[in-house]
Amino acid sequence: MIFNRFELGEQKSEETLRGGKNGLGFYDLVNCDVHSKLGSVTCNNALAEITGDGQPDENVIGVLDNSDNLYLLSTNSGKIWKKATNDAYSLVHTNTNGQGHKGGGYFNNLLWFFTAAKLGYSNGTTWTNDSHGTFGVGNANKPFLKTGVNRAFAYIGDGAQLARIDKDNIFSANVLEIPTDEIITDIMEWGDDIDLAAYISSTKPISKMYRWNQFGDTYYRPDLIPESFVAMLFESTRSNVLLALAGVSGLIMHYTGEVLSQLKELKNETVAINPYAKTIHQGRAYFAVGDSVYSLHASNPTLPLALVKEYSCSAGATATIDSLESNGTTLYATWHTSTDRGVDKIGATKAAAVLETPVIQGAPKTIEARYRSMPTGCSVSAQIKVDGGAYQDLTMIKEAEQMKYVVQGGIPSENVNFSQVKFTLNPNGANAPVISEFKVE
Repeated sequence: MIFNRFELGEQKSEETLRGGKNGLGFYDLVNCDVHSKLGSVTCNNALAEITGDGQPDENVIGVLDNSDNLYLLSTNSGKIWKKATNDAYSLVHTNTNGQGHKGGGYFNNLLWFFTAAKLGYSNGTTWTNDSHGTFGVGNANKPFLKTGVNRAFAYIGDGAQLARIDKDNIFSANVLEIPTDEIITDIMEWGDDIDLAAYISSTKPISKMYRWNQFGDTYYRPDLIPESFVAMLFESTRSNVLLALAGVSGLIMHYTGEVLSQLKELKNETVAINPYAKTIHQGRAYFAVGDSVYSLHASNPTLPLALVKEYSCSAGATATIDSLESNGTTLYATWHTSTDRGVDKIGATKAAAVLETPVIQGAPKTIEARYRSMPTGCSVSAQIKVDGGAYQDLTMIKEAEQMKYVVQGGIPSENVNFSQVKFTLNPNGANAPVISEFKVE
């Protein structure tokens, strides 16, 4: 079997899923770049922590301004740090409301920040407007959206109420209200309308999507989502497609304005509501769950949207990414563990990429990796597991003339019902292998 349909992204099931008559897809893809060179896979650059004096020691949400300064809003206290373009940190303000921030955004050339009860703003120099507005509900979940080609409005969810800031910085605490027992979890633009995701309780098996034209007295009839909550709404790079990450297990649904249908499903993740763990970076939609940054993207219009785990937090598997931001060239991720906090950005060195095949019947006799490029110091390694056991290392030999790596001996063969193979692309600094296909047969 030839595994070469990298552009399809990861598959939902461990069972062998054919990507078409020309090859197969993969069960898992980690730290992989499948889009830059269509028809091949290579390693993505690794996320690297931005360290330095004065860096935050609390959980933070990142907000970029128009000059690429990254403001870091503490969710534990009222502190606000600034990471300048030279990556230097400084504590620039402490919110006088004495509460942790629930969110923020950049609108009208101002940094907006909000606690559960109060909304404030700053131009980055003057910090005297911590209580510019008072929310009507005071709910802890505070998604933020700025809308329109000219960004005419900014919206903030507050329980069942939608608050708004206009181009003159006039704050309205309640421009739209949904049923009072519901909570707005995220907001996204949809043409001239906006969409609101809302839930009643994380124990109820249903949530809702509301559409509103921004000027009417009420919303259109809501659409039902068969999951207890929507963790976030995010944009697709395709027109007329709005995506929702829903439920604890992570269903990815696409919304056409009238119908919500399942598109993908995450594996082995526990999803929580977080409207700040998403961004658009270099034309791709990204969102974070746990320590992983996923993309949902298609390299060209003829291909389906591919789910790929492109980046992993520098702090490892115990980390939780709290927010994502992008200025077009750099992707930022704020994160925390039980003992540490930090800010990552895409670094200069490559990360080891891992590709896992679906389950295949029996045990293979041949395991190969064909490459297009193998820079000095780079390599490919392989592991196999049989009948659901643990992975065990295999020995791969480089055959330079044939431009491939081949497993030499050690493949279990007796009484094997099924097996899976895991390949690792091992980079060297800023250089990485470029693989065209894997053979497992």
